Amino acid sequence: MLKLLQSIWRWFRGLLTRDQSRARSRRVTSQSPSTTGPVTLDAAGYEFLWTQLLEGAANGWDRHRMQKFFAQIEDRATIPAWLDWLGQFGKKVLASPTPNLELARRLILVATHLQHLPQYEEVALLANHIAHELRQRATSGVVWDYDGPDR
Repeated sequence: MLKLLQSIWRWFRGLLTRDQSRARSRRVTSQSPSTTGPVTLDAAGYEFLWTQLLEGAANGWDRHRMQKFFAQIEDRATIPAWLDWLGQFGKKVLASPTPNLELARRLILVATHLQHLPQYEEVALLANHIAHELRQRATSGVVWDYDGPDR
């Protein structure tokens, strides 16, 4: 009976030791730094971040907050990549048959703040261009003037 208990104890102790060593190796693996570096963004990543930026603009972000936003992601997204993606985004938005004045308003907010930051000036110009195209399309290019008497 004693030998049976001793063998069960050894088996149980071995089981615990294996589980502990597996947990330890998982911790070491998860804590080791990544050697591949930051992951660059795909189109969905740019769209997600751009949506965050537009939402931030709608909620009162100023140019300093927007600059901080871009600084936090600059290791994954370059200005030329932003411009490429934003050009594709503009084509997609402008191809939509329905006007989106809220998007135009937010694009203008972003452009207004970014135009004061020289490194993002091209992004601001492109966002502003897309916004004005959206607004012009929403009004069908018609500008209403009042022809009545001035008081």
